[in-house]
Amino acid sequence: RKKMEVKVMKDDSLEFLSIGCNCIPNCVDWGRESGLVAYAAGNFVAIYNVEKRITVQTLKGHSERVNVVEWISKDEIVSGSFDKTIKIWKLDQESNLFLNTETLKGHEGSIVSLSHVNFSNGSTMIAATSYDKTVSIWKRESNEKWKLIERENMCGEAVECCALAILPNDKTISEEEKPILILGGVGGAGAKRGSKLLIFTYPDNEEENDDSNKFKRLLFLEGHEDWVRCLKFTKLPPSDENKGGDLLLASSSQDKYIRIWRIGIKSAENNEEEDDIFNSTFSNLSHQSNTTLISKKGYLFQSNSTSYTLLLDSVLFGHDNWVYSVSWHPPVFKDDNTFEQPMVLISCSMDKTVIIWAPEEDEDGVWVDQYRVGEMGGNLLGFYGCNFSPNGKQILVNGYQGAFHLWEMDEEEDDWMPKVTVSGHFDAVSDLSWGTNEDYFVSVSYDQTARVFSKWTDKSKVDNEKKTWHELARPQIHGFNIECLAFLPSNENFSHLFVTGASDEKIFRAFDAPQSFLHNLEQISDIEVSEQLLKSKPIGANVPPLGLSNKPVYNNNNENSPSNTEEFGLNVDPFHETRNADPAYLTHPPFEIDLRQSTLWPESQKLYGHGNYTFHVTSSTKGDLIATSVKAKSNPKEAAIRLWETKSWKEIQQLPAHKLTVSGIKFSKDDKYLLSVSRDRQLTFFKRDNDELYSTFTLLKKVPKAHDRIIWDCDFSPDPTYQFFITGSRDKSLKLWTYDESECNLISKQVFKVPVTAVSFAPKIFKSDNDNIFSFVIAVGFEKGQIVLFQIVVNNDDSQNNDNNSKSSVTWHKISGINPLHHHCSIVNTIKWKTISLDNNQFQIASASDDHSVRVFNISI
Repeated sequence: RKKMEVKVMKDDSLEFLSIGCNCIPNCVDWGRESGLVAYAAGNFVAIYNVEKRITVQTLKGHSERVNVVEWISKDEIVSGSFDKTIKIWKLDQESNLFLNTETLKGHEGSIVSLSHVNFSNGSTMIAATSYDKTVSIWKRESNEKWKLIERENMCGEAVECCALAILPNDKTISEEEKPILILGGVGGAGAKRGSKLLIFTYPDNEEENDDSNKFKRLLFLEGHEDWVRCLKFTKLPPSDENKGGDLLLASSSQDKYIRIWRIGIKSAENNEEEDDIFNSTFSNLSHQSNTTLISKKGYLFQSNSTSYTLLLDSVLFGHDNWVYSVSWHPPVFKDDNTFEQPMVLISCSMDKTVIIWAPEEDEDGVWVDQYRVGEMGGNLLGFYGCNFSPNGKQILVNGYQGAFHLWEMDEEEDDWMPKVTVSGHFDAVSDLSWGTNEDYFVSVSYDQTARVFSKWTDKSKVDNEKKTWHELARPQIHGFNIECLAFLPSNENFSHLFVTGASDEKIFRAFDAPQSFLHNLEQISDIEVSEQLLKSKPIGANVPPLGLSNKPVYNNNNENSPSNTEEFGLNVDPFHETRNADPAYLTHPPFEIDLRQSTLWPESQKLYGHGNYTFHVTSSTKGDLIATSVKAKSNPKEAAIRLWETKSWKEIQQLPAHKLTVSGIKFSKDDKYLLSVSRDRQLTFFKRDNDELYSTFTLLKKVPKAHDRIIWDCDFSPDPTYQFFITGSRDKSLKLWTYDESECNLISKQVFKVPVTAVSFAPKIFKSDNDNIFSFVIAVGFEKGQIVLFQIVVNNDDSQNNDNNSKSSVTWHKISGINPLHHHCSIVNTIKWKTISLDNNQFQIASASDDHSVRVFNISI
């Protein structure tokens, strides 16, 4: 038997990766040396290239949600997770991908915050706080392994945030660098709980004991009135007055204030009276608008034979809600290895604003808000984190619902302007489907949104020939987790239409693309749209107060608006006042505020009839029928599949064949057969009654116990003349079946080590010189996130003899090519193929997973 050779493109197989940021504070870090953004995304650490506008990699290793990420150096990252571990990631020079090099274990609770400091001798120190109420200190000497040097219950409670730095040192007294550790969100009681800062330093070398290399509690800093959320250090360059260079610490709190503390070497001129002042408590602050400057009273402490002063430098007030994050402008390095530290600070808050602070040049020490950016209106709930770019010309902010917001300084306008960034789901992605002509795809998620992704060519950059993928619209923003999706092929009745079902609803909803989306699709993705189609659509949609249904929005000139025609084909509420709208016609991908407010699709239909929560929906190849199923428990009536014709959107048939939830339904490519699989481990096979549109089906065969566990997915072969289908199950197996007009039979089985959750045939049959030998290519998704391609070679020579019991010979071959580092890390819910070129055997597969990500791979066979 001749083996058919199948190859997969190995170079740059990942075409697109989309995943949202975790909805937690301070989980994003913009590398000052690498220029890349590392952010927590589900159980991943994601790497985002801002310049190229793409997410390039997700670092797989943590078993639970990642809470904090920080760059250690140009090619090294540290991350902490809910799985109680700290992981070190380092860039592999050969693959140009980050790999997990070390896992640090020592905590018994979730990692809450991390901070690091690099010493001049090449060693690095990491401080980590945890919900187990301990703080761990890890240190690595040059080219050695990380060692746990200290793990203590330093304050008797969980610590919200921490910051490490090296104390100023003029090197005239000692060459040794001493670290300082600040813990935030501790102490206090009642309304002021978590409002204090706790300071630790190393004791002097003269104190010879076992604790000489352990942090020693120094003092509490008071001043904030509510929980401290973020701490950030920056170092000022040495000066004639202070050769050691002062440290500035910014702390932000839920009390809406930001405090700036200054740590410096005590000058020799300080007398005893000043020493008494330094040791006194802080004076009361008068809370004035914008900022308050207090007298220089603070503390005096000693470390490494050096006396230091700790002063409250300024109090910044400008936000109207909790201040979750602050970040300093990066230092500007010169050719002579010296640096300047711009006195610029950025802060973000739940009041939906970002403030850039700087001291006034003509006012000594008075900080003011130079710029304000943010979002207005909509259902945005505020910002969680903020970062400067390495050159300070851009700011990146992550929001309450996993979105990024990017602004860039326009020197000519002297203002911060919004820029295109990446986006993605921030919860499990339950389903996806390619859109009309496979020009774009739609994904739905438990984050209660449906999102459209398409390619964009930035025409402002002449040298940028490669298109990048971006979110083009958010057609549905729902109040329930969206469970399933089916995109309907265009026909005489509709174009650009899909159906979704939400997990806590009993109805399915159909959405029709509005005029604004089609216009933006044409302008952004260079996809031609007919003028006639544009005129037939409403210009957009909106959601009434307290409503869940997207209502169409028209302009006064639309001849198809409800005021000019009795029937537009939409469920228009006569009691809902439709409003005029002026949608944004864009030439670039929408910003987050546009996605949330201006890219909804109107609902064209609601499908009522099921008595339980929705679970699955699929469309026929011609788009004349859709089949739906809902969650069911031992009730054949609830488990019945319902067929709907898409001309009048009426139910035409119920197919009661299962006892439990129907988990997968597929039409054959010629629409003559219908296959369903279920939690009851059974598959059922239906045949169409006639070849007319909107016709019904008849049960052909039931196969009880087709698998030993729940059957998750199924698919028909791409060519109906080759009558095969495949099923995948939690019993860790794939089964290949053949069928005809009266029967279906199992012909081959492949067993794996992990459960199968998704399977899909490539859209082409691969033939050999012998007509009886041909092969399929399938993509298989597994419960642990792997996506593997297999070639199934079928040899019918053995079945052409007179022995009626003989079967076709089937062999399975695993195809390599997709880099395992680009696989998902959780259940693969669906895989969908797209044809690029049948003649050249070029395809793409899109996959959706519980790990919050959507991925598109290039496949060349």
